[in-house]
Parts: sequence; C-alpha cells; structure tokens
Amino acid sequence: MTKKDKTIIVLGPPRSGTSLISSMLGILGVDMGRVSPSVKSNPKGDWEDLDFMALNKKIIDRANQKYKGKGIPLKQDILDLKPVFENKIKNLVVKKSENKKYWGWKDPHTTLTIDLFLPYINHPYVIIVSRNIYDTAKSYQKLLGEKKFTESLKYIKSYEKRALDFADRNRHIPTHFVSFAQLISDPNKETEKMAKFINIEYSLRKRKRVLDFVIPREKIEFEKKISKIKRKILVHMPRMIKNKILNFFK
Repeated sequence: MTKKDKTIIVLGPPRSGTSLISSMLGILGVDMGRVSPSVKSNPKGDWEDLDFMALNKKIIDRANQKYKGKGIPLKQDILDLKPVFENKIKNLVVKKSENKKYWGWKDPHTTLTIDLFLPYINHPYVIIVSRNIYDTAKSYQKLLGEKKFTESLKYIKSYEKRALDFADRNRHIPTHFVSFAQLISDPNKETEKMAKFINIEYSLRKRKRVLDFVIPREKIEFEKKISKIKRKILVHMPRMIKNKILNFFK
C-alpha cells in the first residue's frame, strides 16, 4: 500500500444501517470485499465481507467460550486471543488490501474485534453508524425472534458503547459519524460527506446510483409524474379547485 491508500472500516451495531453505509461506499468506488448476497431481512444485501465475517465469528466464538456462548465477550477476552489469530488477521488484511487504493469492510462484529485488526491496517479511516437505539433494538429483536425487548436493547447498547470507546481511545484515527436517519432523509448530502471524508470523487453518475439505491426508481418516477401534474394544475386551474386537488396529493 502507498501513503495515499486508505482502509475504510464501518463500525456500528447490527441493524443500525451499516449495510446501507457499506453499499454507499461501494457506489463511491471503495472495494468492500466479497460481500454477502441479498437475504429476506436485507433485500439489497448485507454488504458484509464474507471473509471478515467468518474470521470475526471464530474470534468471538472463542472469546465467548467461558460464557457458554451467551452475551458479548469482554474487550480483554478478545485481546487475549491476539496470539491465536494474529497470523490469520495479518494474512487476510494483506490479501484484501493488495493493489487497492480504496478498500474496506463492514461486519458489525468488527465493532468488538477492531483492536485485533488495527495494528495491521495502513491508513485506517473509520465510519461509525448511529440509528435510534430503540428502532435498532426492535429491528434486531424482530430479526432474531428475541422474546425480550430489553435483551435486544442491552445488546445494541453494548455495541454502541464499544464503537464510541474505540473512537475515544483512537482520536488520531480519522473518524466520521453517520446518522442512518439523515442518510435516508437526504442520501446525496450524507454520501457527499462520506466522499469528502475519504477524499474520493462523487460524480453525477454516482449521485444517480445512490438515489436509485436508497429510493427505488419507481418511487422517483412516480414523484416526478405527481410533480408534473401539480405544475399543470397551478397553471390551468382556478384557485379553489386547485387547492382541493393539491390537498388530495398531500
């Protein structure tokens, strides 16, 4: 890797919008790896690198042995596994970064394991995703069929705490915070911020792809048709009738 190369790592709890952020990075031109296919819970794909997913699962399962697979392993339990996974982590990072100017990955579990990967990453750029914690926990509860909402809430809070703790301990690493709600509300504005953060071009073609990805093309075309109808109404209709019809479309 050269000094201009960048590694973009997406952190955040499961169901917080990390998949959408990863897809936007892919559109910008960041190589996000061998991403997972679409699934019922995420029709446009999880955009998670399958190789990082597999390695993270091994790390967390190993760290979780003392807890019999329940809960989230402590940070120190994960750090203690460095001698066990050091070579696998190093080899994976080298393989993924080879001849890449912009590359990265997304797997929510990296929020827990990031400290193991960090020593082997050149020029890391971190994006931390946030979403309303209750919405995130509800989505996670629905995904897993968890009976107790409080358990899902604790789980999501733990991930948020780890992500913020990492940012606080590593203030020298360029870090960008993204709101899921704001990205949905104004996809181009938030994606442009990410493009500036990693210093990558955000062309008109990319802007159109972002809109088409976040807002389905059918909805965009429908809204354009409605807009044309409204303009015709404004030109040709008497005010009283015009107001009634406009109210109908609100």
